[in-house]
Amino acid sequence: MNKVNKNKIQLKRYLFFSLILAAIFLAVVFSLAKNVVSSTPAWLDPWAFASPSFIPWTSTPLVTPLPAYSPTPVPHVQSPLPAGSWLYSLFSPEASLSRWSAATSPLLSPLSSLLPAEPTGLDTAQFRYGPPAAAQALNYYIPGQPNYVAGQVLVTFRPGTPMAEIARVYATHQCREIYASPYAGFKLLAIPSYVPAPEMARQLSLEPSVLYASPNFYRYAHLIPNDPYYTYQWHLPRLNCSYAWDLSTGIGALVALLDSGVAYQTAGVYALAPDLAGTLFVPGYDFVNLDAYPNDDYGHGTHMAGCIAQTTNNLLGVAGVAFNATIMPVKVMNNLGSTAISAEVDGIYFAANNGAKIINMSLGGPGTSATEHAAVTYAYNAGVTIICSAGNAGSSIPEYPASYPECISVSAIR
Repeated sequence: MNKVNKNKIQLKRYLFFSLILAAIFLAVVFSLAKNVVSSTPAWLDPWAFASPSFIPWTSTPLVTPLPAYSPTPVPHVQSPLPAGSWLYSLFSPEASLSRWSAATSPLLSPLSSLLPAEPTGLDTAQFRYGPPAAAQALNYYIPGQPNYVAGQVLVTFRPGTPMAEIARVYATHQCREIYASPYAGFKLLAIPSYVPAPEMARQLSLEPSVLYASPNFYRYAHLIPNDPYYTYQWHLPRLNCSYAWDLSTGIGALVALLDSGVAYQTAGVYALAPDLAGTLFVPGYDFVNLDAYPNDDYGHGTHMAGCIAQTTNNLLGVAGVAFNATIMPVKVMNNLGSTAISAEVDGIYFAANNGAKIINMSLGGPGTSATEHAAVTYAYNAGVTIICSAGNAGSSIPEYPASYPECISVSAIR
């Protein structure tokens, strides 16, 4: 590839990066203008349906959390999970390929340990001893092809469906419930290996008691350029950020970052990203490892946190577009930069229920899901501005969640 072509590719990446920041900045300003944030401190137990208590972060000083939404939870029937079952056990390609055993994999979390007392697993963006080998693996995304978790479907029953009817549906289709979302009300089902997930979703959708069903689609981190110096941040002058900062630097805006986590602390093998030392955070959650420590083991989320609210005016690194905004890290992607929508959907409900006014998701993939769309609609109706990247594959095939009408879709242009 000659130098001219390389420069063109780099320019396209910079344009994409610039537009994402523009959308985030406009959303922050719009959120502040609506003046919907109260000063009354409040906080909801993020696992109120699943655990006796919330274990807050201890290694990073927290600002006073903004008030949380507390709508009536989506009705669902909680049925017992099989003994010894694992949540999200097929969320990643390496899990299905058995690269790790269940006892050692950071991607598999036993039900008996939803909230460990200390951060566990290979779970941060900036390691003191270098990144794990898995973080350097190839992304399994095939542009234009709806990749989904083999052997799994998501199903949502109509409100008030009796337990006996749910059991009948499971028996009829030889399915087994492995997770019931305490946020969205969907059920994650294990299905027979001889039935493709799209076909099983179609069959379940025909049941009168089923509201909707879909495969458990993968979503992938969208590539963004890695540019560590302010002098290369030509997009900030193009956005007239210096003038906008005279009006607002994002104070009071709470941005939920649904990504691979954030390098927000130094603890054990984890290392705080130096230019996030002055960034404001409120507690988030890790929906991959199911704990209260949404650290980054892939790097994408930390980069996005810096783009949005990196510590600025400190003679270090680069500038964030809304550097006084507050970040709520919600980890939904694993250490290969992928997720299943069952984790993403829970993250959307978590963010909307706990006071986020902006949700940023720089992730996506082909394949539309009624479960995912319902989550996006729920957040939108709660007054949340939702920003999604459209992807970098150069394909005309729609990617989701960016293609849902409730989302602001951000893409690069020539």
